[in-house]
Amino acid sequence: MKTYKTAIVIAVLAMLTSCFSPKPIMRFKPEETQTTWEKGKEYVSYKKGDYEVHASYYGNNEKYIIFDIEVINSKGVDFLVAPEDIKFYAGRWNNVSQSVIYDNVPIHAIDPEAELLKIDMDNSRAEASRKNSQIAAVAIFAAAIPLAIVASNTDMKNSNSGNSNNSVNNTDLVEVGVDLALGTTAINQIGTENQIISLNDNRNTWETASLRKTTLSPGYSIRGMVYFPVPDLGTRKIQFDVPTPDGVVTFKYDFLLYYPK
Repeated sequence: MKTYKTAIVIAVLAMLTSCFSPKPIMRFKPEETQTTWEKGKEYVSYKKGDYEVHASYYGNNEKYIIFDIEVINSKGVDFLVAPEDIKFYAGRWNNVSQSVIYDNVPIHAIDPEAELLKIDMDNSRAEASRKNSQIAAVAIFAAAIPLAIVASNTDMKNSNSGNSNNSVNNTDLVEVGVDLALGTTAINQIGTENQIISLNDNRNTWETASLRKTTLSPGYSIRGMVYFPVPDLGTRKIQFDVPTPDGVVTFKYDFLLYYPK
């Protein structure tokens, strides 16, 4: 019987450990062959009139694929560089045409200013929740004092009358209830504080690393990370268009997937 139970346990563990497989690793290789390299990153550079655009695949996370993009205004006119104006297209294989067909409707790059507004709103809600947890803790203490006094008096009367056979008295019950309530409040407060820390980390990323909306004058450049939603795994190629006053600069990449064994 013991051997049978051991076999069942091993079988269950084997099933649990086989439920997950490694996620494929994403990479993006430019179609352009004339490229340059810097610290392991491959850059594509195009010039359109008085403007230059450089781009390199930087990396990805669960939500976004990230490109390092620089826009240079050599001697053109002032113009607004806004990441949300960069259009993204996913291309999928079409069996009928035997070619890659790109989406007709583009996806716009993520707007850092909109993300920062969301973070501020989430931070405001989290801060209110943290303060409510503090007020709740004070209220629990305030409510516990008269309960503890009543419970103590009741326990003393029971003791004097000889009715103290119960292993748990009223004071113990009050203490347990207060401890449980304070414990729950403390857990909620810790969770809220961790959320605030995470939000502030995200704020720092959007503020300092991303390509921010900038009016670009002649002789100046702007560089930063541009975020696109992660394409589905059926995508073969991607394209994104960076607008300039002299026309759109188009970048195309092959979408490569590597499956760990």
